[in-house]
Amino acid sequence: MLTPTVFESFNARNLDPQQVARRFIPPTIFDDLILRRHSLVVGPRGSGKTTLLKMLQLPALSAWTHPSADSYRSKVDFTGVFIAADVSWGAQIKALGLGRKMPDEVSGVLGLAAFTSHVLVALLEAMRECSSEALAQIGTLRRHHAPISRENEVALVELISTNWKLSPAVKSFYGLKLALRNRLSEIAQLPRKFVGLSSLEIITIIREADFLHLGFIESCVFAIEAFNETAQQPHRKWALLFDELEIAPDDIRQALFAALRSTDQRLIFKLSISPYHQDIQVLRSSTSAMLGEDYQTIQLWYPRKEEGYSFSEALLNAMLSDLNSKPANPEDIFSKSYFDADTQEIGYRPGSRTQKRFKSLANRDESFSRYLTKNVVDVDKMHLMSETSRAGLVRKVTSLVAVREAYRGNETASGAKERSRKNPELYTGAHALFAIVEGNPRWFIGLVGSLLREYAETGRPIPRSTQAKAITTAASRFRALLRTIPFKPGSDPQKRSLGARGLLSLLDAIGDRFHENVVIEDFSAEPTLSFIVDANTTPEVLEALGRALNAGAIILIPDVNGEMLITSLRGKRFRLSYMLAPGYGIPITLGRAASLSQILRTVGENGEGSLFSWREA
Repeated sequence: MLTPTVFESFNARNLDPQQVARRFIPPTIFDDLILRRHSLVVGPRGSGKTTLLKMLQLPALSAWTHPSADSYRSKVDFTGVFIAADVSWGAQIKALGLGRKMPDEVSGVLGLAAFTSHVLVALLEAMRECSSEALAQIGTLRRHHAPISRENEVALVELISTNWKLSPAVKSFYGLKLALRNRLSEIAQLPRKFVGLSSLEIITIIREADFLHLGFIESCVFAIEAFNETAQQPHRKWALLFDELEIAPDDIRQALFAALRSTDQRLIFKLSISPYHQDIQVLRSSTSAMLGEDYQTIQLWYPRKEEGYSFSEALLNAMLSDLNSKPANPEDIFSKSYFDADTQEIGYRPGSRTQKRFKSLANRDESFSRYLTKNVVDVDKMHLMSETSRAGLVRKVTSLVAVREAYRGNETASGAKERSRKNPELYTGAHALFAIVEGNPRWFIGLVGSLLREYAETGRPIPRSTQAKAITTAASRFRALLRTIPFKPGSDPQKRSLGARGLLSLLDAIGDRFHENVVIEDFSAEPTLSFIVDANTTPEVLEALGRALNAGAIILIPDVNGEMLITSLRGKRFRLSYMLAPGYGIPITLGRAASLSQILRTVGENGEGSLFSWREA
């Protein structure tokens, strides 16, 4: 299932390499991606996988004007060949409505043939780019230029045509590319020609069509060897950049994973994929590629919010430059976040924002008052505490106090009253905005873009009310998207109806439970704000969580082994995306972890358990 995403208009899939390069800001992981080694680029939809791979193409590197562009260009020692995932990789038969009438062998052969043709088209395009004279004019890319005369091009195309079983009308790279396009058209037409034929007749035709059985690696290697020798560059490396493998057929995805153990030294594979897949056991077998030895994984999300701040600030200033505005301190544009703890003594003096918030909560929250008393914290003398004590007892809980003070009302005999959760201004400010977008460039552009345009026009800080409206809009769009992603709690009719809101049914149960723990229950300096998927979690919930992870609704907290691409969610720790935090009224902090089944069990004890069930231990 293709996971949708908000802000689709900012999808790099629709941009050419030059357009991608125009605003590309290299994250720290780009230094790893440009290394000459196999890579798995792992991240949810919208996290920048396509952009990163497209930036490894020569046209993108040529057009890039970032201050560090020359430094990166000088380090790239391979030629990038970008291959976008395509629905025709095995899906054209289904599109024609003939999938059930075709033998599985035929469906697989046609899909692989379409896939191979797409790869070869992309390879030819990269070869044309290498032979461009314009490339020779860029000092840091001059070594990538392949001076191929017209006579040599004709001879090279003849060699490749024979191997690829093509007869181009014109002996040129472009003529060969057109012949491959024609082959793709032929592959798409074959299912129509098979109507009325028996399975045996169809299989016989398929087996006799030699061009349908070309292997993509073997075909690439032949063409690369011929090109390298013609260009007198025998050691030239080529990186095959396969994007969005989550939408590729299983057999193609597994063939690419197996290729990570490729022994041809001229080929490098860089594959982008969403974090969760159940069908990649090929990476777990004793004969499969080994993480760290055969390939590296590159993570495109930030388990801890601070890790993404530098990238967000760099992207912000790049967007300001596009608006002809000077670089600026983010806090000068958006003000300081309410969740930011002060590091200076003055921030805790009587009358300061933090001191007033602590005092207000202590006056109407008995459990928080007990916390202060137990730890000998005088809210009127916090500025006099030692830095160590203040950090461990005051600064540590600043964001919790901000949320609890905002949403918790006065206490009554029946317990604390809850204020309205419609308080998005609490989530305004530079670092809060950076946390909410999760370092996701598409989310950042969608949420912050309009705010920066206003700043560029007026030169004045963006009011918190304006920020709050933008946050509410973005969060609402994200929730609407999650509502469209299926979640089937079980076969019981009541459960099916309660799952009508898609993934939101599950995520809201978790988010609401976190809110209760932070706001309603007795104050805790370490409330539950993350969860571990334990052995009692049902298959229905597991399936939903996998979709939530790929959509960016939950964030994986890697364990000590650093596994990024996972086949099982059990035993893994997650938190909710901070894009959802304003809707639930929870702080943008990691918090303590609890087992998911216990969280959902608690929901059930509060009267909502008909939606969720769990296995008894």
